[in-house]
Amino acid sequence: MINAPQLSTNPLFFYFALLIVLFICAVFDYRFRRIPNFLTFPTLITAITFHFLSAGTNGLLFSTMGMLTAFALFLIPYATGGMGAGDVKLMSAVGAALGWKNTLISILFITLTGGVIALLLTIRRKTLKRTLRLFFSSSILLLTQGHLSNVSFKDPKLKSAGVPYGVAIATGVYLFFTYSFIATAN
Repeated sequence: MINAPQLSTNPLFFYFALLIVLFICAVFDYRFRRIPNFLTFPTLITAITFHFLSAGTNGLLFSTMGMLTAFALFLIPYATGGMGAGDVKLMSAVGAALGWKNTLISILFITLTGGVIALLLTIRRKTLKRTLRLFFSSSILLLTQGHLSNVSFKDPKLKSAGVPYGVAIATGVYLFFTYSFIATAN
């Protein structure tokens, strides 16, 4: 009788595989401005399965709470047009892999990374002045009138100047792992 291969329960292998998938997603998002489902859904299912096989129902709860945390926090920018559905699905998969507490910490790194990428892209695309003008005029209107009904966000040059947020997600998670490694080494 042939024995079935054993599933690896080594978390380092699991997280290394996650980082490889994130790298591939970042390349896809940078080059094609989309993150394909054939990368996000298997990653999500693998993360949930891994944690379930490793820790039973506690692992399933850990993974599901991480997925829901990421989904809920990234659904807001998606609903306002700030990012695509692929970003939300990718982050949900990351949340399933990291659990809700680590997802919250990684989102801090992802947000900072996204901000830096957005700033660098606005400088490179020569839209920094236009972006700052829109930001300050809308802030003043919001503070003085309490609404933004007079502001047009339909500037075609700014609309086409989106951020490949898959790059920010991948970089932010890499930074999270680096931070975690340094924190546990001390």
